[in-house]
Amino acid sequence: MKIVDLRENTKSYQVKGALEKAIPLIPKELITGVRNIVLLDKDHYGKRNAGGRYVNIKGTNKSDIEMYFEHYEEIPKEIINNKVFLGLLTLNTLFHELYHHLIRFHKKKMKPKFEMEQRQADNYAGQQVRKIVMEIFPVNTNRDEYDQMKAMARKVNNFTEV
Repeated sequence: MKIVDLRENTKSYQVKGALEKAIPLIPKELITGVRNIVLLDKDHYGKRNAGGRYVNIKGTNKSDIEMYFEHYEEIPKEIINNKVFLGLLTLNTLFHELYHHLIRFHKKKMKPKFEMEQRQADNYAGQQVRKIVMEIFPVNTNRDEYDQMKAMARKVNNFTEV
């Protein structure tokens, strides 16, 4: 599986390193059949504000996972360069799309209705991402980034409680 970076306007978001570190940690049976992870500025289908898309490659038994980064522009400047935060966000999208791959390519589960599949993909991503992020960004060597995320979370929680 290759990472193909076709971004022009969002290359400043340093996400490729987290993907490169995470891929070897993903079980081979889960990524079998994924040809590329394609990094793009925006969803070229234009149908929704998506973070990613699972794309079957017609006439093959392969697929690509497209990841979109234009929406990262909405993230507060204080946190956007935090490598742990970017890793969490990016890997969450990757695992969400890998769940669709699990359903459609591997046919390990019965394909649910779209809305249900989206919720299941979100839950699956949440379960998988935390342990991988902790492995590729250990707390003891990334303390400042984790502390910054905690501070930002407290700030957001205080703002929403008012």
